[in-house]
Amino acid sequence: MPPSWRSSRHAPYPEPDLDNTDPNEEVALQSPSTRRHHRSKTVRRAAKRQRGELASQREVPAEEQQPSNALAEAHATTAGGSRESLWPDCDAWRAKAMFETYYKLQRIVAKEEWPAFRDALHTPLPVTFRFTRDVTAIFRAEGERVLTRWAGSGMARRLELVDGWQLHVDKHALRAAFEGTDEHVVREWLVRGTDDGSLIRQEVASMLPAVLLDVPEDACVLDMCASPGSKTTQVLEKLGPRGVVVANDFSPLRSYTLVRRTASLGMRAAAMVVTCHGAQKMPRPPRGCGGYDRIVCDVPCTGDGTTRKHPEVFQRWEPAMAVRHHPMQLQIAMRGAALLEVGGVMCYSTCSLNPIENEAVVAELLRRCDGAIELLDGAVETAAKLAGGAACGKEAWPVLDFRLWRHDNHAAMRVHSLVPPHEARLYKPSMWPPPAGSAIAAQLHRCARLVPHRSDSGGFFVALLKKVRPLRRHPQPAWPRRHATASAAADDDDGSDDGSDGDASDGDGGDGGDGGDGHATASARQPQVYAPLPPELTSKVLPLLSGGSRGDAGDGGDGGSGGKRAKKPKRAGKLDAALEARLFARSSSGGRVVLLSPEAARLSGGGQAAKGTRRLHVVHAGATICRRKRGAADRKAWRLTPVGKQLVRALASPGGASALGLPSSS
Repeated sequence: MPPSWRSSRHAPYPEPDLDNTDPNEEVALQSPSTRRHHRSKTVRRAAKRQRGELASQREVPAEEQQPSNALAEAHATTAGGSRESLWPDCDAWRAKAMFETYYKLQRIVAKEEWPAFRDALHTPLPVTFRFTRDVTAIFRAEGERVLTRWAGSGMARRLELVDGWQLHVDKHALRAAFEGTDEHVVREWLVRGTDDGSLIRQEVASMLPAVLLDVPEDACVLDMCASPGSKTTQVLEKLGPRGVVVANDFSPLRSYTLVRRTASLGMRAAAMVVTCHGAQKMPRPPRGCGGYDRIVCDVPCTGDGTTRKHPEVFQRWEPAMAVRHHPMQLQIAMRGAALLEVGGVMCYSTCSLNPIENEAVVAELLRRCDGAIELLDGAVETAAKLAGGAACGKEAWPVLDFRLWRHDNHAAMRVHSLVPPHEARLYKPSMWPPPAGSAIAAQLHRCARLVPHRSDSGGFFVALLKKVRPLRRHPQPAWPRRHATASAAADDDDGSDDGSDGDASDGDGGDGGDGGDGHATASARQPQVYAPLPPELTSKVLPLLSGGSRGDAGDGGDGGSGGKRAKKPKRAGKLDAALEARLFARSSSGGRVVLLSPEAARLSGGGQAAKGTRRLHVVHAGATICRRKRGAADRKAWRLTPVGKQLVRALASPGGASALGLPSSS
C-alpha cells in the first residue's frame, strides 16, 4: 500500500547524501517543510568532541606553558593586585590543566613531590580486598600461596588492620593475564571468592573510616551516606548480636542498591536497618534507643581524589564544584554531631583533595560546637599503617575564585569589582581558614590525607571527632537560619539536651539541596512496616525453622512433599520463644518474614513512633529468612530463603544459637 495516507508531518526525513558531502561539514537533516531545525548545544559539542576540536582536547604549545615557579608567583598575588586573568570566561575551561594549576596553588603536596603526585593521579588503582568472617582456611591458603610469594618481591602487601591484601597490579593487568600464569590464578581465585562471599573488593582508602572508629560489638552505628555499602558491610562484620547499623541514603534507588549489596552478608544483615532520608534532616532514633555510639559521615563531594578510578573527573572538574558542596557537607557534619551520643566518635571523610571540602568543614564544625566536639589524634598514624603513607591536615589554605584569584577573606571577595555577584554569593565565610595560632588551627594537623604517590591509593581525607559534652540548646553566637523546618521543631520537643541542632543547618541551606530533594523523593514512597508475627503466621513459619519439616535446607526449601522428612529435632520452648521474638512480618500481608536483632527491632519501630518525633523512613530491615508466593495462603507456598537455610544450620550446630544471641537449646 503506498504511504499516501500518511500526513506530511509523519513522513520520514530524507537521508543525507553522504557521498557528495564534505566530511568536515555538519550534516543537518531537513524536515519536509522549509523550516530548518538547529542542533542543540549538546549535539554540537558531541560532534566537536568526536572530531577533537574542543579546546580542552587541544595540546597547549610549549611556548605558552609557564614554569611551575613562575605560575605560582603569578597567582600568589592578592585580589587587590592588577593583572589579567589567566583563565578567561569561555565555554571550554581546559579542566585538566586547571586542575593541576589549582592544586599547585593549594600546595597540596610539597614542590619536590609534585611530579610523583601528578604521575600517580594518572595510573590505575591497585587491586585491594579483605577477607570476610565466612572465609575458609582452605580457600585462604589457596590464594595466599601466590600472594606470599608476591609479597617477597614487592608485588603485594598484607593489610594487617583489615585482614586483607593490596596487590601492586591493576585490574587490567589481571584481566589480560594468560592461562597458567600467577596473575591468571589470582584472578580466578578473586572471582570465586567474590561470588561465594569469602572476600570483598574494597579500596584501601574506603577501609580507613571503619578502622579508625574501632567499633565495639554492641555499638549503635549510623552510616549517614551509606550507598554503595562497602563501609556498611565492614562495620557489620565487627558487630555482635547486640549491635546494629543504620545505613542511610537520600536516594530510594541507591537505598535499594544498598540492600542488594548487603544481601550476601547472610544472618549478619539482621543487625542492619536501611533508611532513606536527607542526611541533613536525619531523624533521631526512637525514644528509648539513645543516640549513636559511632557515626560514619562520608559526605558527598567532588570526588577529585578518585581520578585513578574515574579519569573523567579531569574533564568535568572546576573550582565551583567544591564551593557548591561545602554548605551541604557542613550541614551533614553538624547533623551528625547532634545525633552523636556523648562519648561517641564520628569519622568525617571525603574522597576529595580540596581543603574547602575537608579542613574548612572540620574547622567550622569545631567553631560552632564550641568545645563540645574534639578532634582526636592518631588518624595520621593509623592511615599510614593501613595505606602505607599519609599526610597531616593543613592549618591554612588559599581560597580562590573561579578565575583562580586569591582572596584574603569573604568581605574582600564580595566587594571586589572583578568577581560577579552571582559568583560571590556561592562563597561562605566558613571556607576561609581559622586565624593563625588559634586553638582550632592548632588541631587541624590531626586530620589525615591520603595522597596517591605515598599510599598507592586514591585521594582521601579523614578526621576523627569525639563528642565530649552535649551541644548547647541556644549556641552563642546564634547560628543564622534562613527558615524554620518541621523537623527542627520536632527535635526541639524531644527533650534531649542537644535538641537545638534539629536540622544542623548553617543558614545557607539553599545551596545544599541534594538532601532536601532526596527526602522529598523518599517521602513519595511509604516506609516499610515491621510487626511481630501473628499467631496464625507463627504456626506456619516456626516449623520451617525446625530443620525437619517443609522448607528444610536439604530439600530445596520449596515446601514440597516429595522429599523425605528428617526427624524433627527436640528444641527447648525457651529457644522457640526467643526466636519468635526476633521474627517480624514485613507489611500487613505478611508475605515476607525477617530476622531482626533486638536493637534493629527497636529502631525500625514496628510501625509506631514516639509522640513528637519523626519515625525513621525504613526501606529494609533485617535478614529475610522466609517468603511466600504472591497470592498464596497455605503453608506449602512458604519457602526458606538461603539466609533461612543458614539459620536452620546455625540452630542445629553446637553453639549456633548462642552466637545469634539466643538461649541454648540444651
